[in-house]
Amino acid sequence: MRAWLCAAVLLVACGDGDGDRDEPTEAPEPETPDLAPEPEAPAIDDAEPPAIGWDAIPEAPSDAAAALNREGLERHDAGDYEASAAAFARAVAAAPGWDIYRYNLAAALSRRGELGHAAEHLNALLARDLPSFGPRLRADPDLEALRESPHGARLRDTVDSVRGPWRDALRDGVIAVAFRPHESDARPPTLRRGGVYLHAERRFVPLGPRAPAARDLLVDREHELVVVRSWRVNRDTDGQRMRFRVFPILGGDPIVELRVENGHGHAYHAIAGGVRFRIQPDGMAVIWNQRWQEATVAQPEPHESEDREAPDRPFIADGLLRDAGYSYASWREQHLGPYTLRRRGADPELLTPDSATPVPLSREHGRRTVTHSLVRSPDGRSALLLSATFADHLIDRIDLDARTATEWTRGHGMAHLRRHGDALYLQRRGVLVRLPSFDAPLGAAERVLEGVRLD
Repeated sequence: MRAWLCAAVLLVACGDGDGDRDEPTEAPEPETPDLAPEPEAPAIDDAEPPAIGWDAIPEAPSDAAAALNREGLERHDAGDYEASAAAFARAVAAAPGWDIYRYNLAAALSRRGELGHAAEHLNALLARDLPSFGPRLRADPDLEALRESPHGARLRDTVDSVRGPWRDALRDGVIAVAFRPHESDARPPTLRRGGVYLHAERRFVPLGPRAPAARDLLVDREHELVVVRSWRVNRDTDGQRMRFRVFPILGGDPIVELRVENGHGHAYHAIAGGVRFRIQPDGMAVIWNQRWQEATVAQPEPHESEDREAPDRPFIADGLLRDAGYSYASWREQHLGPYTLRRRGADPELLTPDSATPVPLSREHGRRTVTHSLVRSPDGRSALLLSATFADHLIDRIDLDARTATEWTRGHGMAHLRRHGDALYLQRRGVLVRLPSFDAPLGAAERVLEGVRLD
């Protein structure tokens, strides 16, 4: 595959230093081996478009499967497509859910002229992960013969048939992350992929690119963008060499890419055509005192944002998902959208826009300073207030009519809340559950698809 592909949406996968290379690069043309002729009819069935996305979050490939894939890459780079196809086929057998291995096999089969078999693999991949494999179908030199064949026309029909369901999923699903941790806590996760979760189908629909080295990411539904952040330690300063990339929801090259040589903290969110961010420049500074900068397609070099206010949408700060309107202010005030969490001495209280009477809160909310969020019920008469540290969390149910707060639940570790329609999603210690309604008891919680998280 061509070098320019590695410089864009496939940067991580092609070995830019943020992740291991796991796909072929372009190799010299060998003599084409004698192959048995394939049937002229496409190998893809005339059936309804397959269900999109994943019915299970892929497990990380074993060391043996990764070794087989590396062997296939070496053979492919040398132009031995028969040997590369055999190695990739064994890698697929060892890790059938790891889609890039199946794509590598399709690329080798296409080089060998086995276009029908290559198309079968690609048809499944386009339904599972259109953002990753739709752009490759359009541009990968390994697939040139396939694109020009009747099979290529059928694959383009598949792209057209699943593009609508993909956008429907973006509109209807719960914004979420597919997550598989690395066995070493010091390494980036094996999988961190933005997308949406469809509970009725129990499927995760990936959005944006594969990004093996992503340390955190954010899916923005309104702007149809995915912002991905990766970083390395700058050993000279103990800060982070950060890299931000902004991708279209349905895949393709990054529309914005920027690097920050030294940062000790960060906050960012998507804007039209780019990203808005704050960087803590040294260990003594406070991120909330830094000015917002932005980079866009129109102005790719970072420049000061004209908007000085906190974002009006969820954003990432220091790797944690924050709610719209969050501000630090030394925890005297926390702005949670139209609500204000205020501390007077040791006693915190909640101010609401529809009443001059504050809601008194437990002092324990004042002692939890890492993150706070408030989720209102669909009828607007009650809310859940979450206060958390990295060690523990507390959630109170607030009666906005009676101006009272009662404890709903507490536990160890960080927590996240999100309402989607009538349902409520609660994540604690990396485990996400769904309650069918805002007022449902915790005992009614149902575990969502394993490996799906809110952050």
